[in-house]
Amino acid sequence: MRRWSLAATRIAATTRTSEKTRLLADYLRDVEPDALSDAVVFFSGRAFAESDPRAAGLGWATIADAVARVAGVDRLELAAAYDRHSDLGLAVGDLLAARDAQGGTGDHAVSAGPEAPTVPDVAAAFAAIEAASGPAAKSAIFEALLRRCDAITATYLVKILAGELRIGLRDGLLQAAIASAFERPAADVANAAMLTGDIGEIAVLARDGRLGGARLHSSGRSSFMLASPRRTRPRSWRDLGLWSGRRTSTTGSASSSTVAGPRRGSSAATSTT
Repeated sequence: MRRWSLAATRIAATTRTSEKTRLLADYLRDVEPDALSDAVVFFSGRAFAESDPRAAGLGWATIADAVARVAGVDRLELAAAYDRHSDLGLAVGDLLAARDAQGGTGDHAVSAGPEAPTVPDVAAAFAAIEAASGPAAKSAIFEALLRRCDAITATYLVKILAGELRIGLRDGLLQAAIASAFERPAADVANAAMLTGDIGEIAVLARDGRLGGARLHSSGRSSFMLASPRRTRPRSWRDLGLWSGRRTSTTGSASSSTVAGPRRGSSAATSTT
């Protein structure tokens, strides 16, 4: 997952769409076969494919508490980091980078070594979080995963879960990169993606030369059915409703603040900019 995160960082660093497409295509050509589908879904800014009705169901407060424990900070430090970026992933990265720089050990250590998670490991953890019953069980799985991540991997882990990837990859660029990586007609990739609503599956079909075998997903939800409006992104820690521990929705209204991943109504459902 660290290699995925580094690729995402390079893609975010350029404003040229042609360069974004090239960088992503280069990554896709070399990614491990069993990681391709999940890697592409993550580049769409989602924890699960667009046609997949699952959602992680991990709340802002749960993420914040786990991050605070792993980084060895309190809520005020996390709030300050969030207010610097208006981006929970970047805030998490800041805190864990600072911990790494101080030689964090014991309960607050993070790893980029042999135990660092792979893309399939992260996908399996997201599935386990979704399947877990109750906030405590979900939090335990997320925290265990977070402890295996270095700062940059943790940044993107949280960005995906929060639906805030924001590296300038729209669906059209994802499709263009798949077409370029596996030398397939762009129109064939686009048509298959609209039919299935699963960009990860399309990447595998393109790699294997089987785009003609794309079928409507068993859920009956195709890409053209799933367009959704942009979500208002919280700009400050107070907007998240976590300053005093009160949990609210990400639009500021009182509710349960669940980060369901980029579902309908999430900005990532239409764009990851």
